[in-house]
Amino acid sequence: MQTLFKEVTPKRYANGNEMKENSSNVLDQYFTKPSVALKCFQKACEVIKKYENLDGFIFLEPSAGDGVFYDLFPKNRRIGIDIEPK
Repeated sequence: MQTLFKEVTPKRYANGNEMKENSSNVLDQYFTKPSVALKCFQKACEVIKKYENLDGFIFLEPSAGDGVFYDLFPKNRRIGIDIEPK
């Protein structure tokens, strides 16, 4: 995949440290551990349930990768896409 420009501002982690360029990771892929995905999904559902009924939600995973988050979504209400599925 070619880019038309090079980013001038370095990317930084939340702690302020600069991210090093990883030429082997050209698609910017990062894989979440299943235990972390589960905690994130549970917390998201907990917060959303305070304001909305999740029964009608369709869950979209735009970077499905190896399906760690996608597999947590209800089977009849999920959509997963990825530029390079694993």
